[in-house]
Amino acid sequence: NGYVYHWETFGDIPLVTWLDIKDWFGFEEPAGTKSQKTHSSPRVEIPYWGKYKGDLRSLDLVTVFKKLNLGCELQDADEDKFAVECPWRGEHSDTDQAWTASDTSAVIWCAKNNYPTFKCLHAHCEERSLEQLLAYAELRGVKIDDHCSEMRVWIAGRPSGDGGTPRVVLPSLGKTDSEFANEIGDVLAPKNCWFNYGEQVVTVRVIRLGDVYECFGFYPITSVEAGTNLEQYLQTGRLKRDGAGDEVFVPHSLRREAASYLLSALQLLERLPKVTRFLDTPLPILKDNKIVYPKPGYNADLKCYINPQSPVLSEIGFDDGLRLIEELLDDFCFADDQAKTNAVAKLVSPYCRGLMGWSARMPLWVFEANRERSGKDYLCELIHIVHEGRSSSHPAFENDAELRKKITSALLAGARRMHFGNIRGHVASKALEQAITSKYWEDRILGGNQNQTFPNELEFSMSANFGTTWTADLEHRMISIELFLARENPNDRRFWHPNLHQWAKERRAEILSTLAAFVGRWDTAGRPGGSAPFASFPEWARVVGGIMEACNLGTPHQPSNHGKMAGGDETTEDMKTLYRAAHEQFGSEWASKKQLYELTEQLELFSWWDLDDRKGQTSFGRAINRFNGRHLGGIVLEAGGAKNNRRYRFSLVNNA
Repeated sequence: NGYVYHWETFGDIPLVTWLDIKDWFGFEEPAGTKSQKTHSSPRVEIPYWGKYKGDLRSLDLVTVFKKLNLGCELQDADEDKFAVECPWRGEHSDTDQAWTASDTSAVIWCAKNNYPTFKCLHAHCEERSLEQLLAYAELRGVKIDDHCSEMRVWIAGRPSGDGGTPRVVLPSLGKTDSEFANEIGDVLAPKNCWFNYGEQVVTVRVIRLGDVYECFGFYPITSVEAGTNLEQYLQTGRLKRDGAGDEVFVPHSLRREAASYLLSALQLLERLPKVTRFLDTPLPILKDNKIVYPKPGYNADLKCYINPQSPVLSEIGFDDGLRLIEELLDDFCFADDQAKTNAVAKLVSPYCRGLMGWSARMPLWVFEANRERSGKDYLCELIHIVHEGRSSSHPAFENDAELRKKITSALLAGARRMHFGNIRGHVASKALEQAITSKYWEDRILGGNQNQTFPNELEFSMSANFGTTWTADLEHRMISIELFLARENPNDRRFWHPNLHQWAKERRAEILSTLAAFVGRWDTAGRPGGSAPFASFPEWARVVGGIMEACNLGTPHQPSNHGKMAGGDETTEDMKTLYRAAHEQFGSEWASKKQLYELTEQLELFSWWDLDDRKGQTSFGRAINRFNGRHLGGIVLEAGGAKNNRRYRFSLVNNA
C-alpha cells in the first residue's frame, strides 16, 4: 500500500559473528563448500596501552617515578605539570650534574581523565614517550596496573576507581533481566537507599501531596527516573571490545523499558530491605514487653525508617515538662477544661503509636469553634509541627472519590496524618468513616488496574465552625476540641508567643522529650489503662488514657454536651427536637406519617430532605425507623403498624 517502514534502534546494536549464529541456531555449512578466503588477514598490531589491564587515564605516574627513586616535583598545579628526573639521564651530556627540581628539561603532565604525557628535551630522548617510560618501569619491577585506579579490562565484581563505585552490566545478549535484578539488589541492599514498601520499590525524600502540604516519606521509583537514581549508587554499562581486543566496560544509562522490568522483578524486591512505616521522630515501641526507641535511619529489626534529621531526645524533669506543655497551649481559647485535656491527648496520641500497636486506630480529631479566627487550624498545625517539624493541611474534600485518592496517595507516601481544614455543610462520607476505623486500606493505584492493600496507620483530623454537621457514625468516632472566642475583634488578642509555630519548632526536642517523660512515668506506674472506655478505639483509650491519667493530665473523652456549639450529628439533634415536639403534641397517642411530615415541616427539621417529594419521604421513613426503640431526651419512640400504614408513638421513658 505504499507505506514506508523505518528501522529504529534502541541501545547498542550487538555485533554477531557467523560462528555465533551457527552455534545458536544449529546452522551448518553446505556439504562440499569451501572457504572463499584465499589469503590471510594482515596481523593487527596491539597498541602499547593494550599491554596493560589498567586504564592509563587513571595512572598515578607521580607514584611510579617515586617507586623508581627518580626525582619528581610539581611545577604548575593548574596544568598538573611536574619536573622529573629522566630515567635515561645517564645518556645525557650533563650526566655529571646532580638533578634538581629547577631542571625542567624532562617533564610529565598528569591531567585527570587523560593519558599522562612524558617529554624529555635531550636529543637522546627525542623518540621516547609514555610508551617507553612504562616499559622502563615494568622492567624494573614497577607494575603499572597496580598504580591505575581504574581497570581498562573488564573484571567482574571489581568497582570503578571513582570512589569504589560498583559496576553492573546491563541486560544484553547472554545476560538475563533476572541476573541484572539480582546484582542490583545485592549492590543496593546494604546501602539502605531503595526499599521494599508494600512490594513496591521506593526511596526516601520530601514529597509534595498538594500545593501546601509536603512530608518527608516514601517516594515510589518510576521507570523514567530509575536509571538516573541508580547512578547515585552504582554505574551501569555494557561490555564491548576495544582496540586491543579486550573486553571493556562502557558506561551506559539504564533505559525505561529495562527499568520497568527491574522495578517489577521479584529478585530485586526480595533483596531490598523491607520497610513498613516512616517515622518523623523516634517513637517509643513496645517490643518483647519492653519499651525501646529506634535509631535514626533504617531499623531492620523494626522494619521502620526514622528521619535522620529528627530531634535528639534528652532527659527533662516532669514538672519542667508540664510547664512547657502549659506554655505551648496557653494562648488558645479553650471552651472548657475538657477541651484543653483533649488537646493534650491529641498532642500525646501520635507519640504512642508503637505502644498501642501499629494497627490500632485512633479517633477522628475535630477542632470546633464558635466563630472564625479562633485558632482551630493553627492549633492542629502546631501539634503537627511538634511531631513532623512542619505544618500540614489538606483542602476540604468534595466527594468520596476525591477523598479516596487523597488517602491512597498519603499511604503510598508513608504519611502519618491527614488534616482537612474548614469543613463546611453536612459531612456524610463513607470513605472517611471507613478510613478512621479500618486497619487496612484497599484501593486501585492511579494509572494501574489492580487494587492494592496498605496497612492503615493514618491519623485523621478536621476543623469546623458553627453550623457544620455530620452523620451519627462520625459523631461516635470523634473526639472534639472546642474553642470559644468571646471578644468582638479576634485581631485584638495579644499572645505570649506571637509566632508560636516557630517557637515550637525551635523547641521540638524539648517537647518530644517531655512526651518521652510522660511515657516513662506511665511505664514506672505499671502501664495502667485509662478509666474512660471508647468502644470504637479500645487500644487508644487504654494507652493514651492511661498515660494522661498517670501524669494527672485528665481523662480524654467526648464532652457530654457536644453538639451545642458547632452542629455535630444533625440527624440526631433534629430527631431529639422531633421527639419533644411530638410528645408535646400527641402525648402517648399514635401519630401517622402524614402528621409527622407536617410537624417536621413546621419545625423546619431535616432540611436536606424534601418531604413533599417521594424520595425525601422514603429517606425520612428509613431514618425514623432506625430510631425505633431509641431513647432521646427521656423519650422513647415506638413504631407500629403495617408498612403502608406505619404509626409512631413518643412516650416518656418511665411510662413506656
